[in-house]
Amino acid sequence: MIDSKPAKRKLLLIDDEQDIISIMKQGLQSHGFVVDAYHDPRAALKNFKPSYYDPVITDIRMPGMNGFELARRIWAIDPNADVCFLSSLQI
Repeated sequence: MIDSKPAKRKLLLIDDEQDIISIMKQGLQSHGFVVDAYHDPRAALKNFKPSYYDPVITDIRMPGMNGFELARRIWAIDPNADVCFLSSLQI
């Protein structure tokens, strides 16, 4: 028997703000995504799986490693990875 359910899309989410991670993870899961979320970009990179995520969403400004550096390191592992940058203005 063939399973007619489409595979759930897997997403990697990285942001140093706990509240942003919580809100985004809940929203994305409610739309059928499987979300792996990290507060530390180094931990996210350590656990990154090539050809697994569609897409990677990362904050730009994070301590230790910014989102652009994280993307460069992800692309060194998986040149075809889709990376979406996320940023917010703090007033």
